[in-house]
Amino acid sequence: MYPSSQRTPGTTAEDISLLLLRLAAVTVLVIFKLIPEATAGWAAIWHEKTWALADTIGSLGIPQAQWIAAAAVVLIVLATLGLAIGFVTRFSATVLLFCAGLLCYSAVQQTEVTVLETALVYGCIFLFLLLRGPGNLAADRYFRTADD
Repeated sequence: MYPSSQRTPGTTAEDISLLLLRLAAVTVLVIFKLIPEATAGWAAIWHEKTWALADTIGSLGIPQAQWIAAAAVVLIVLATLGLAIGFVTRFSATVLLFCAGLLCYSAVQQTEVTVLETALVYGCIFLFLLLRGPGNLAADRYFRTADD
């Protein structure tokens, strides 16, 4: 992070752009990935239907794949919420970057080019936020010390 002597007070264009990047990534992630996965997970657990995510996890030899997949979706929801409000942003970005990496691996194994492209774009966004941080328009701002 920048030393406090170099940080200008107030909101900058960089802070606004980081907020917009976080919100855009979260919005697209929620609409196109989390809602469908959560719906499929609900149907799989409570109505005993098939779930592609659980099948993928099960194919790796992991036992109790449905519950592991459900726990992963809950973790991703929490990380996405953290990213949206800018709370523990770097940890949230790390969790989501790991998930994007797993999605890339799965897409390569199944030769799904569009999923791979999407996962790579998400991965780049999460890596950027991991390295850069959330900016001043984030909840993390209130937990910084004077030395940050």
